[in-house]
Amino acid sequence: MGKKKKYYKSYKECENIHVFMENWYGVKSHHRKRTRFHHNDMPLYLFNRGVTPPRAVSYDVAFKADDNRYVFVRDDDKNIRCYEDKMCLDEDAILKENSKLSSEELLERRRRVLQSEGYDYDPCTGNVETIEKLKYLEWLDSLAPTEKVNRQGRSKIKKYMRRKCK
Repeated sequence: MGKKKKYYKSYKECENIHVFMENWYGVKSHHRKRTRFHHNDMPLYLFNRGVTPPRAVSYDVAFKADDNRYVFVRDDDKNIRCYEDKMCLDEDAILKENSKLSSEELLERRRRVLQSEGYDYDPCTGNVETIEKLKYLEWLDSLAPTEKVNRQGRSKIKKYMRRKCK
């Protein structure tokens, strides 16, 4: 018999099962306070809410891969399982696609992504800000200084006590 392979993943590096379902699949779990939620319960719970459950992956496959295509999830009993990350991006394909584009096309593509999230470039500084803040700054820039009108009356004492210049 050969040696058994040991893999280690700390609990801090693992995602909580409730947070995993809410962030990755948009399904809020109500089991947190009433009962313990296990990995075996998750596929049925997600399927009942109209979501395709994630595919579990063995530790051999997950630890051999250097990229972040897999998410380690711990349940309420501190059991850890590895699932495929559906939100993971293939970086090589993105880099290959973007190398063919010109800088103007890349800038326009980035601007579209930012605007879909509610952000845009500041035309003065070039920094990324929220669209509401940019509209406010544009409004501030449109204001022009006005003439100061002092509507306070002068006292007669000051009027007569002024020094006269020769």
